[in-house]
Amino acid sequence: MVLCVDTDFVVDLLAKRSEAEAAVASMSGPAFIPAIAVYELLFSASGRRIAQVEAFVRDYPVIPVDFAVSSLAADIQRDLAEQGQLIPDFDALIAATAILANATLVTSDAHYDRVPPRFGLVLQRYRRG
Repeated sequence: MVLCVDTDFVVDLLAKRSEAEAAVASMSGPAFIPAIAVYELLFSASGRRIAQVEAFVRDYPVIPVDFAVSSLAADIQRDLAEQGQLIPDFDALIAATAILANATLVTSDAHYDRVPPRFGLVLQRYRRG
């Protein structure tokens, strides 16, 4: 199974939170980080944390946002807007990245549950957020 790791998972892993570390121990298969998650990690980091994020990210493929990802994220948000249930734009892009890569999204963010099933987003919770 291919895994797409969400920003919150990487934050918890870098902070050595037990739930994230336990999840890593049980994971098998390749993993990647969406480019949007890398942006979120670097933007929120400061000082030594930037180097820690950069070192972590070097070990994983980073999947860019392209036309297909942007288009699917827009479709997801359009559906959610009709229901009054929008998720953060960056998270729509992360969800679209996972869907198009046929990957399971590793996250604790509950708002991904709002992505309509027809899009085929598969989630793996490592903790309840």
